Amino acid sequence: SLYLIKKKSVETILGTTHPSTQVIEPGEMIKGFPSEVVKRDFFFSDLLLLVEGLTDRIILNKIIDVLNLQPLSNSYIGYIQYASKDLDKTLEIVREISKLMDIPVFMIADGDQQGKEYVKKAMRKGFEENNEIFVLEDEDIFFVAGEEVLNAAIANLRQEEDLKEVIKVPEKIPIIKKKTDLENLLDELVDEKSMKKNLKIRLALEIAKKIEYEKKAVKPYLKNILTAINDRIKEVIMG
Repeated sequence: SLYLIKKKSVETILGTTHPSTQVIEPGEMIKGFPSEVVKRDFFFSDLLLLVEGLTDRIILNKIIDVLNLQPLSNSYIGYIQYASKDLDKTLEIVREISKLMDIPVFMIADGDQQGKEYVKKAMRKGFEENNEIFVLEDEDIFFVAGEEVLNAAIANLRQEEDLKEVIKVPEKIPIIKKKTDLENLLDELVDEKSMKKNLKIRLALEIAKKIEYEKKAVKPYLKNILTAINDRIKEVIMG
């Protein structure tokens, strides 16, 4: 059986405080929570990071790794992909887990209109911008290492042997400068929605590879966001 141990201070009637230990069964605490939101490994996380989807997780995880911020880079991050879920319910659950486990929670949103809507919802739930919520300056996670890296990743992806039979090659591949350019290109390359989703994941993995060898490509503003999160974690550890 798995149990959670939560330590807290209890004030007695004499005004003195003594440590108290509460033993909790996770199954009881998460009863009624959607199973796709709460996973057992969250209870072993050093922090919870809400990201829009898997591509965000892939790219951000690699950037955190290559920047080698301490203690963030050595922390176990519980990623929660919120774009495909009921965000209001997810935020409530995350807040409960955060309080129970005394671990920090952060949210990163894209800089497009949809990302701004996610941020509004989170702020209505009590999350604070630039403290717990951080917004990318770019419209999408694919642009955080710059246009050059993104376009090179696309070019490399088109050379992958297992994709040659499923990708349609347009006469001219445009230079991708904004999110609509990328979405239009992906629509041209593949027909099926599921294949487009898979192609995005492959593109995220390709960008992650390039970031590993071109660490300077990561835009300064994103480094600042991750540094701010790192500083908050230090406060929790030292506090």
